[in-house]
Amino acid sequence: MRRIGVGPLAAAIAPLREHNGMLNAVFSMGTQTSESHCREGLASYLAELAQDLGASFLLNVHEI
Repeated sequence: MRRIGVGPLAAAIAPLREHNGMLNAVFSMGTQTSESHCREGLASYLAELAQDLGASFLLNVHEI
């Protein structure tokens, strides 16, 4: 998101939205999704994944 922006990220994720409820919720406004909504939603999603799958499952996405 830092490198390409929210709009292009939302466009890239669009095909996944119908298969993933959380991504659909986070990007419900499509390419018009606000950066704050995107950051908050993705942080929540990643925290849930880390809790469910173990913290070592995900690489540190904050450094990407």
